[in-house]
This record gives sequence, structure tokens and C-alpha cells, in this order.
Amino acid sequence: MEKQKAEGLQKKAKLVEAMTTGQRVAIDIHYQDQMNTKEQFSVVRQLGLCHKANKEAKEPVSIHVCGADRNETQTPETTPPIKATGGDKWPMTFHKEDLKDVFSADEMVYFSPDAPDPISTIDPSKVYVIGGLVDRSIAKVSRKPSNQSYDRAKELGVPSVRLPLAEFYPECQHRVMNINTIVEMIIAFKETNDWKTTFERCIPLRKKKVEDETGHSFDYHSIHSVKELESISEYRINRFQLKHALHIYCQKHQLDYEFENREIPYEEYEQEVKEQEEKPPYFRFHAKVKVDGKMMGEGKGKSQRSAQGKAAWYALVELGDIEKNA
Repeated sequence: MEKQKAEGLQKKAKLVEAMTTGQRVAIDIHYQDQMNTKEQFSVVRQLGLCHKANKEAKEPVSIHVCGADRNETQTPETTPPIKATGGDKWPMTFHKEDLKDVFSADEMVYFSPDAPDPISTIDPSKVYVIGGLVDRSIAKVSRKPSNQSYDRAKELGVPSVRLPLAEFYPECQHRVMNINTIVEMIIAFKETNDWKTTFERCIPLRKKKVEDETGHSFDYHSIHSVKELESISEYRINRFQLKHALHIYCQKHQLDYEFENREIPYEEYEQEVKEQEEKPPYFRFHAKVKVDGKMMGEGKGKSQRSAQGKAAWYALVELGDIEKNA
């Protein structure tokens, strides 16, 4: 207990020191009036994940949130409720002022997926700016322009850069990353000085493109119904890495999960189907999964792995990570 307490105090001291000496990373809360309430809450949640990543970093960064009041307790239309989520205790620097009034143009570099030039390295003298947008907002091009962060950089008169995904990690399907993911990447690159290693460590599984030798995609988000799930062969269902996807999701959102597994005796199967004209296939394994103590899904398979994968799919649907067709 004493050891854990000492480690906690040491981490806190490192974070406090990083606020003044660490690599500066600014989050530009400039887009709140372009997002709905749900999207604004998502930004605040991602700020919390930035804090969590920074707390665990060997070399924490100095995070500046520009255009937001950490002590805001109400929820005005354009301000996320930072204090209500514990943000008033995060060791970050909050500025009510706009980004341009906090840092000079010659020291800022703005991340944008639409920038033509990739970033090559992290310059300790620069402030790396991340747009305070959720990726769902960026994707809604019918409602909002898709190159908002790029235009914002031009408006400020600062250079913009994109992540060098095409150069070092072409298997990534998406150019747009969450705020906290980019913060994690900056932290990881400072530690490794290697973009490929950084991307392997930080890019969420859902954004990676997985294909077999025939070009068949194994993106688990492509399974939108129970019918589609059950139509996938035992061999292929394991290639979707559904159990791993659930693990990553729960780890990211600080959720606990556990599987309950059992073998189904053939006699039990025979008893269940004896009155049925068309007998379903015999699945030897049955798995259930609980997330934070709540039953979220169950599945049957010829192997324990496939049964757990199917159960994980139902859980990911319940958690909102997979969009299920009606």
C-alpha cells in the first residue's frame, strides 16, 4: 500500500514538473459551437483520456487546453462541462483565451489530416496543436466542412502537418484520430523516435485494416447483424479478433470484463433439438461475457475462441462500438 502511494505521488510530481518543462501540446477548443452536446461531452472524455495517458508516460508532456474554463460547472451551449468530470484536478494548463492569444504563430504546428506534408520529428521548441474535434464531427461532411483543422491553421498563419501514416503505417484505414490518440502518439514518439513503432502502439484496432490473402477485410465493424455474424465460418470469425477488440475497448474506457465458458455435452444438444425438424449445428462451447458486472453477450462455437468472439460481438454492439442494423 505504501509503495503504491509513493508511486502515485511520484507520478503526480512528474506531471506537475512536465506542466512547465515538458513538450508542449495544445488542444484547440475552438469548434464547440459546431458540435452537438454529445460531441462536446466526447471531447471532454477524450481530455480525460489524455490525462490518463500522460499520467502513465515515462516522459509526460505539457498539455494546454485553449479556449476552455476548467472550473466551468454549468453546460453552456459551447462549453464542455470539464469540472463536472473531475477535470479541475487534471494537471493540465487551461486557458480561457483563444489559442492565438496564448501562443505565437511562429512556435505553433497544427495537426491536420488534410495537411499535404507529413510530420518528420517532434521539435522540443514547438507547440503541437490538436483540434478539439471528435472524429464523428469531422466525418459529417454534409453538415460540416471536412478540412476544418487545415483551414484553422491557415487562419492562424501557422504550418500544418499530418501524421505520416501513408509512409510508415499504410494498413491504417483512417487518417482521422481522436484527440487522446494523437497525444499518446506524441508521447510514444518522444520515447521511441520511431513512427512505425509509435503507430503500432497507439492506433486503435478498429482503425487498422486487416485482410487475408484474397483481399477479404476482417474489420469487425463490418458485421452489422446477427445473421451476418452467424453466416461467418468458424475459421473466419476468429480472424476478426472480436475478443481482442473487446479487450482494447474495455482497456481504453477503463471497464472490467470477464468471460464465463462451458462445454455443452452432446447429450444436452440432442435433448434440445430432438423435436426440431431442421437441426442446427452442434456447437461444443458456450461463452458469456460480463462488462462491469453486467451481462452483455453470449455465443456458441465449435471452439472456445469462436464462442467468445461471438459473445464479444454482442458486447461491442451493446457498448456502441459496433452499429447494429435494425
